Amino acid sequence: PRKLDKLEQFFAQDLEVYQDNIGIRNYEQSMDAFKGLFEKDYVLTRTLVKSSLEVYPIKGFGAIETGRHTFCHTENGKLQCATFKFVHIWQYENGRWMIRRMITYDHNS
Repeated sequence: PRKLDKLEQFFAQDLEVYQDNIGIRNYEQSMDAFKGLFEKDYVLTRTLVKSSLEVYPIKGFGAIETGRHTFCHTENGKLQCATFKFVHIWQYENGRWMIRRMITYDHNS
């Protein structure tokens, strides 16, 4: 739960997550999904593909972040990794950055 408490701070309460292979999730559904990941028998890692990161300011609001990230975990003794694309819409409000919208896609390629 402690990991989840820290993670929750990065997301707005009106979060919308759009994922091509799952559908649309809100804040509560997303936190439940993260909680489920933390309860897995394996450790899932997310690594940014550094050369893919692009950030663009949104005047008076925050920023758009795009890139690719690689997820890896070992299951049944076998390392499994896959790389996907993402878009995060960040808002800077009251001295705090938080993700308001998240899009993750290219899961079928």
